Amino acid sequence: MMNKETIQQIWNSLYHTGKGEFEYRLIPNQEFHYLNLGLNSNGERCLILDLDKLDFDQKHIEKENISLKYFKTENCLCIILNNSMFYEIFDDLVLSINNKISQSSNLQFAATIFVKHFNKWSAFFEKKYSKRMSETSILGLYGELKFLESLILSEDTSIDELLMGWRGPYDEAHDFVYDLFDYEIKTIKKDSSFVKISSEFQLESTVGKELSLVIQFTEDNLQIGQNLSELYEVIFEMILERSGDLSIFLDALSQKGLNKDELKLYDERKYTILTKSVYHPLMDGFPKLISATLPLGVSNLNYTLHLKTIENFKVN
Repeated sequence: MMNKETIQQIWNSLYHTGKGEFEYRLIPNQEFHYLNLGLNSNGERCLILDLDKLDFDQKHIEKENISLKYFKTENCLCIILNNSMFYEIFDDLVLSINNKISQSSNLQFAATIFVKHFNKWSAFFEKKYSKRMSETSILGLYGELKFLESLILSEDTSIDELLMGWRGPYDEAHDFVYDLFDYEIKTIKKDSSFVKISSEFQLESTVGKELSLVIQFTEDNLQIGQNLSELYEVIFEMILERSGDLSIFLDALSQKGLNKDELKLYDERKYTILTKSVYHPLMDGFPKLISATLPLGVSNLNYTLHLKTIENFKVN
């Protein structure tokens, strides 16, 4: 499988001689050879799809820091990176497109996927500025990513379905939402005796669905722990291996103003999950405040749930 090291080797080998529009190299290990990395006459990095004899017309699209152009003389489509700040995410885009089309002999299909990827991914090349996350927010995101990783490893469900079910970054009622099951994830330090419930909807059921409260106990560990950017890479590779849509994952992160570079700001925070407990908050007697039973006029709740009080609701 194509990887980032191979991409970097190709970039390092490229030098524009000043002759022609592009200097390019074929991406290796394609069964049907038409996807290339290149530099244009301005020295900008490009992903080039050679259309051979395919009759394909595409209007130029200019976005912030990235553009899509059709070159009639060369009969090729080209995604051009206009800002070197986005080298890493551009490499991710290359991997995603290559993963989708490298084994297809249908150039019409390849061209359509190429354009669709540009449209989906262009938003990830916009400059976004997010507030620095608190320790609690870093730990919360780490916990959701670890749970997503565990779902990908254990479930036979399609990878895209699993990714679309991750709703935590969208501030929906539950962190993971699927047809029959929802999951609310709380990630705390190993010596904590309580969790914070941040709304009256977090432990409320959706009609016809089960709800699990998953509490993950962690510790800081600089030796064997993972930080957010390392976990990003793990999940990224898992999505590629299962031919998933990486843009679903990136879009979820972007809801919090996060991308690969932003995640690196928190590289000093490394955690490991020691244990995980699952609770059934829909059982009678589970201590909770939910919207259905609140007095009129009461809303926007935040409260503390002590773990000792829910021990009897733990799922074996």
